[in-house]
Amino acid sequence: LNPDRIKSFLSIIKEENKRMNKQVERILQMSLLEKKDFQLLKSQTNVNQLVVKVVDRMKLLAQQNGGAIITYLDESIPEIQIDEVHFTNVIHNLIDNAIKYSKKSIVYMCLTELILTYLPTKSKAHHQ
Repeated sequence: LNPDRIKSFLSIIKEENKRMNKQVERILQMSLLEKKDFQLLKSQTNVNQLVVKVVDRMKLLAQQNGGAIITYLDESIPEIQIDEVHFTNVIHNLIDNAIKYSKKSIVYMCLTELILTYLPTKSKAHHQ
């Protein structure tokens, strides 16, 4: 492995570690939800940037499964108020499931008008 690839892997591990820590925190907060003492931590967020971060972390997994992730992001989507952790987890889980259940396929992800669409196909296209 070359140094750039090692750096890339370390960066992915670091980001996933942060995400997992946030997951644990959210699980604890979910117990508060059951007690009706739960609040989303909403902030003004660029959804496209969040999606790009998740896709960047998931590309290696897709490649290891013989596929790729291709994104189509509508740059005109404004920043919106969302809970970044929950939204990131949703995107991560959708992509993860698309990779798991569509062996050796391309995962197409389209974000337009805040509608996320995952279209697993059997075709092999060029990796993006």
